Amino acid sequence: MKQALKPGQSQPGAGCMLKVAVSEQLILKLLADGVITASDINCLDQASKCCLRRLCKRSCADCIYRNSGSL
Repeated sequence: MKQALKPGQSQPGAGCMLKVAVSEQLILKLLADGVITASDINCLDQASKCCLRRLCKRSCADCIYRNSGSL
């Protein structure tokens, strides 16, 4: 038997948007692991956008550095 949803709840997978705070370290790890890309993230302010840009560059540079030994 399904439980009734409380006001403000949505079905899992219903496409609701979450507003959360995530550390730079976690974003860097997710980028490096290929779990997310910058286009998956919608920055809510300019400081976050600049930080994300910096993390993307760092993740890319780290990847190039790791793979440079295999050339």
